[in-house]
Amino acid sequence: MAIVTGSTPMEEEPFALAHKVTSEIFGKIAEIGGPRCCKRDSYIAVSIATRFCREHLGVEMTESRAVCTRQSSNKQCIGDRCPFRARCSLLS
Repeated sequence: MAIVTGSTPMEEEPFALAHKVTSEIFGKIAEIGGPRCCKRDSYIAVSIATRFCREHLGVEMTESRAVCTRQSSNKQCIGDRCPFRARCSLLS
């Protein structure tokens, strides 16, 4: 967000937008809980950033439905709690 808006710590609105989207992403990651999963966190970030850019910047991006296929590769997978598990829908 900072790169797209040209935000610097000295700018008022772009600086705030970068923190708002970051806060929203981290909030959703915290809500879902852990342990860690880089793919899940990345899917969350892309999903939220896509909506956030549309709402705050008027930029439309196509978002495909992310579905995780890596459960067997992550011994700490949270299973049914993951919004990207094959039978679950994308973030609500």
